[in-house]
Amino acid sequence: HLPIKVFLPVLEFVHERQVIHRDIKPENIIRRNSITLPDGGGEIKGQLVLVDFGASKVITESSLGQTGTMIGSAGYVAPEQLAGKAVPASDLYNLGVTCIYLLTQVAPFELFDVVEGRWVWRQYLQSNISEELGIIIDKLLAPNINQRYQSVEEVLTELESVKYQKNFAGSGSQAGGNNPSLLTKMLGGIPQVIKGRIMQEFGKTEAAIASYDRAISIRPNNYDAWYKKAEVCYQLKRYEEAIFCYQKTVKLQPNHWQGWRSLGVLFYQLQRYEKAVESYFKSLDIEGNQPMVWLWLSLAIKKSGDEQKAQMCLEKARECLPKSPVERAEILWQAWEKLIR
Repeated sequence: HLPIKVFLPVLEFVHERQVIHRDIKPENIIRRNSITLPDGGGEIKGQLVLVDFGASKVITESSLGQTGTMIGSAGYVAPEQLAGKAVPASDLYNLGVTCIYLLTQVAPFELFDVVEGRWVWRQYLQSNISEELGIIIDKLLAPNINQRYQSVEEVLTELESVKYQKNFAGSGSQAGGNNPSLLTKMLGGIPQVIKGRIMQEFGKTEAAIASYDRAISIRPNNYDAWYKKAEVCYQLKRYEEAIFCYQKTVKLQPNHWQGWRSLGVLFYQLQRYEKAVESYFKSLDIEGNQPMVWLWLSLAIKKSGDEQKAQMCLEKARECLPKSPVERAEILWQAWEKLIR
């Protein structure tokens, strides 16, 4: 098993003693040697042990509200630790990053898309895991403390119903040991989604689609690959295929506001105005501060014949526009350019 379920009781023990470790990472999780008991007493298999408490901190009521020096390892540290504040949920974030490293054998910095501001660790998986476990890991990695698990007990409760698809406990002395399937990954070069993006940038659209298709064949629920394939199909004016891929994206990731937005644009261009309105609303329900989408929604509603509602959406678009005249002009130009393609 991925050591999360075995290791969580260790972390629970630490937190019960009012201690925050603050530096959980693969190097600080080791496995004890197995012990053979005398007189045929059997064998105690090596247990996972958390080490290096040099950065740990005792929890007090006053310390939870205080900030101090940032402590933790780059790539594994929780956002609040960067501001010098650590809480028990910070350890859970560190553990989440440790898990995705063990599942991918890729450094945490490479698993985070700084442009989109989200983790993309699923693209680098060495083997499939259950969707339930993936959701748990995503919650461990939530940047907002309030959206993260607040205690080890919460995680253990959710894990009770999860069945793992592959044994990741390993037999080495360190949790971050070698994974033989890493060679297979390296032989394939860079991950297929990234390769597709590179091909796309160089105008190799068919090669880009082929890369996205390979990524999807490896992991069918890779919504990022579906979305990027949809973008290329849209560029090639293969509209029905683009719609299928966009719809697959939002089915796999209902909160993918970019996917809903792109569906709206495409439906509008195909004069399917009701579908466009529905898609725009879905996107705005997730991310409301999109002046371009409010503008597009206004136009789609007007095409459907509701002038009053269209005017309300237009006013909303004006409210969301930045104050800078240059930025406002740029957004309006982008909105217009997208619609006249």
